[in-house]
Amino acid sequence: MVQKVEAQLAQDLPFVVYRPPHKNRVNAIFQPNKDLNKVYDFTESGFVFAPFETSKASILIKAKELYTAKVAMAEKEFSKQTTDPNDSINKQKYVELIEKVIDRIKANEFEKVVISRELKVACDHHPWTIFERAITNYSAAFCYLWYHPKIGLWIGATPELLAELNQSLITTSALAGTMAATSDEPPNWEEKEMDEQQLVTNYIKTILGDQLTELKTSETHTVRAGDLWHLKTVLSGRLMMNSNLKDVILKLHPTPAVCGTPRDVTQKFILEQEGYSRSYYTGYLGELNIHRTHEAALYVNLRCMQIIDDTATLYVGGGITKASNPEKEWVETQNKSKTMGNLL
Repeated sequence: MVQKVEAQLAQDLPFVVYRPPHKNRVNAIFQPNKDLNKVYDFTESGFVFAPFETSKASILIKAKELYTAKVAMAEKEFSKQTTDPNDSINKQKYVELIEKVIDRIKANEFEKVVISRELKVACDHHPWTIFERAITNYSAAFCYLWYHPKIGLWIGATPELLAELNQSLITTSALAGTMAATSDEPPNWEEKEMDEQQLVTNYIKTILGDQLTELKTSETHTVRAGDLWHLKTVLSGRLMMNSNLKDVILKLHPTPAVCGTPRDVTQKFILEQEGYSRSYYTGYLGELNIHRTHEAALYVNLRCMQIIDDTATLYVGGGITKASNPEKEWVETQNKSKTMGNLL
């Protein structure tokens, strides 16, 4: 499979290699041309790669043939994380924006806004090496290496499911709240993280109420993703007769875990105020009708990077509520950046 990836890169052809959570095999799709295929109604078959901005098209690498293989794992070799030389400048801008958001929340304009930033760091590793390290060290994440000559090269290890479809059964999750893993013991969560998690859960229950029947919500529990702890709640139900996957995705994306509430207002604020383009960060990606129709597994594009030449752009963010502390929010993004930064 490594040789096939090399050949695609040499010929400047699209491909995706990915490893679903807790699996020991890697899947791959290799597109034979440079066509930029798009998703229209979610009846297509292939690997979806969608941006954060909902007005822009989702890209599809068509699944004419699915390759699958076991891959030799790289040794776990985390060195000190590469840091951004502009961190002090970035911190001032980020903290100031968070302070602005908190003021707007207190003025009842928003309930929650997810504010993110980018970090540009040197990268001299082959993309396959980074992907191999990701699948070795993040077994619970959806890990991928994705390339299209008209879009770029992306690598990620995301812990968050957006939506899984199995015939008529839809499963999604609310993942919010973040704390660094300083030991193997789950943390004691503060009120801010619990409230943030409940906001996401309540929102998903509300928006899917007219799409799903038999809607069930699990107990909120703590899960580990790399060196981070998160709060997670699983929701599931069956599609109503007049509903389909496209309807569900349009309702879900972007969730409050990556955007905010109210959604339209906070997305507009993010696009105007963050100061950079998220592009495909906090979009979604995954399988669509590859193994059979009415089947999909789509993940939120978190813990990811884009590589251009010898520079990797890492993306990190955090949910801001009225109880947020700007300094702690900065530290949270520093902790989140280690998921990808350590692979470099």
